[in-house]
Amino acid sequence: MATLEKLKTELMQDPEFIQAYEEVRPELAVMRAIADARAQQNLTQTQVAEKTGIDQKG
Repeated sequence: MATLEKLKTELMQDPEFIQAYEEVRPELAVMRAIADARAQQNLTQTQVAEKTGIDQKG
């Protein structure tokens, strides 16, 4: 994991990367919240897709 953190630190020196990162930050927060809730309820991605009616691949 140290390698990923190192890469992020390096990329955060690039203003274009920072702008792109900030643009997707809200979407990433929603994705993280969904993943955390799924894990807390011990559901697979397939089970969540079935319960929500949303295609797992989409």
